[in-house]
Amino acid sequence: MGHYSLLIPGGSATRIPVDVNGWTFDLEIEFDNASEDQGVEITPSNDGARIIFRKWNNALGTALTEPTKLATLQDGRELAFMASNYAIGTTNKLDLQLLLQGGGWRGAASVRTA
Repeated sequence: MGHYSLLIPGGSATRIPVDVNGWTFDLEIEFDNASEDQGVEITPSNDGARIIFRKWNNALGTALTEPTKLATLQDGRELAFMASNYAIGTTNKLDLQLLLQGGGWRGAASVRTA
């Protein structure tokens, strides 16, 4: 589906418009490194989703170890993501991979860089 490598300064968010079979999926990403608990919060919207990475501020890296669901498409397939992040001071170096289900996860072999 796609791969994105982003530098996100502390205190800011980023928005990525993603083409999913002709539908623009609006993905908003932000970090809450002041949170007490580590995790990922996904909030759906009509046109996409908001992902908040909480306490992902380790300089050695933090990552998801399996695909995490973002949305279910009208044809029943799932849009998912995997992510890894390194904290560089207050800046986050995020690598985000979007995957589309279809007889397994498609995306790892056909990566599009934004």
